Amino acid sequence: MQKGMLRPFLPLRFPKVPSVDGAGLPVAGLTAHSAGVKLDASGPRSNIVITAASGGVGLYVVQLAKHGKKESLSSLVLVS
Repeated sequence: MQKGMLRPFLPLRFPKVPSVDGAGLPVAGLTAHSAGVKLDASGPRSNIVITAASGGVGLYVVQLAKHGKKESLSSLVLVS
């Protein structure tokens, strides 16, 4: 395995996160990045609506929108 720049700072595996859960984190983050940042050509300040913001990808999109100084309106669906 090739050593990267961040390798000295990151563990191979976080002790309290199961491997199955940890494997999905980068996938959700990259999906959110692709949908929310790369494809967003609306300018430096804009309003966005995030539907189903309680899921894995939705939580990442909310954080990326906050980091990108976007005004966001998030919706949650509660099923009982």
